[in-house]
Amino acid sequence: GSPSEGLALLVRWLEPQVKPLTGDLEDFLQSFHTEACDTVLRQHEVLLGSVYRMNSGRWSKPGEDRMMCCKEFEAVLSGADYFNDAFPGRDVTYAFSMGMQLYPDELYNLDFAQMTFLEFLHGLGASVYLRREPGPLAGRLSSLMADLAAWHNVGGLLRSLRGSPS
Repeated sequence: GSPSEGLALLVRWLEPQVKPLTGDLEDFLQSFHTEACDTVLRQHEVLLGSVYRMNSGRWSKPGEDRMMCCKEFEAVLSGADYFNDAFPGRDVTYAFSMGMQLYPDELYNLDFAQMTFLEFLHGLGASVYLRREPGPLAGRLSSLMADLAAWHNVGGLLRSLRGSPS
């Protein structure tokens, strides 16, 4: 056969493996890009900005914009104790990549991929989605905000105690 026939055969063969993943992404984006989720994120914008700033840029070069790598994103979710049976820690790269606008060189290796603040918001939304809990995504996103606030406030308290004289 011709190269185009070979490519068509390859695409047909890969479709069953790829279809569930693209379905997840489409369903997530449809659930996430709603006014209710936007309202939750806007209500917690200061918290989210602070969490992003405090947990990003450790691997950025001097002078580069501070962005969040996958390990830093995982640390945020771990700090909020956000993993469950449906969304174990080993799946954090899936949520990370669902939140990002990936470029071809990042498709197979996320070692150097870094997310912007907007991608961080999408990654958090993907994490909520991947937990596969019942109820509207906005309500579940609000629960994550409470978990992040508790974790972030404890971290702030510990930092202030370390800096205070005994």
